[in-house]
Amino acid sequence: MTRIVRSLGLPLENIFPARSEAEALTAFTNQHQLGRPIHIILTDLNMGEGGNGFSLAHKVREFERAASPTLHTTIFIVSGSSCKEERGFELVEGELLKPINKEDLAMQLTRVNTSLLERPAYSGAGAGSRDEAKEGDVVKFRV
Repeated sequence: MTRIVRSLGLPLENIFPARSEAEALTAFTNQHQLGRPIHIILTDLNMGEGGNGFSLAHKVREFERAASPTLHTTIFIVSGSSCKEERGFELVEGELLKPINKEDLAMQLTRVNTSLLERPAYSGAGAGSRDEAKEGDVVKFRV
């Protein structure tokens, strides 16, 4: 997924892999507290270790309400099958079906808001190792 996100030419500087819902939420809140809010989250529906993408979305929305009335993070659920009928889908902007390709991701990001492509910090979901991660602005959730 990292390769696909980078191929869009987005201004990615850094990626933080998260192997669980708790780890992802910690990275999200830490970046916000550092003044580098995450603008896009791509999260797997089944995150493993007792978490899922909708639960993460719910916690992100709670954090946003408490932090600022104007804060809104774009969230996409990544899944092998459609999850539009699942409870919690109203918390996210959409879904990306596996296998994800560059065109599908670009279309979804453009559909939600073209200005997202101009923002300085993004988060992505995808397979990869922590070796790719550097300290910075982007969270990468496990797919």
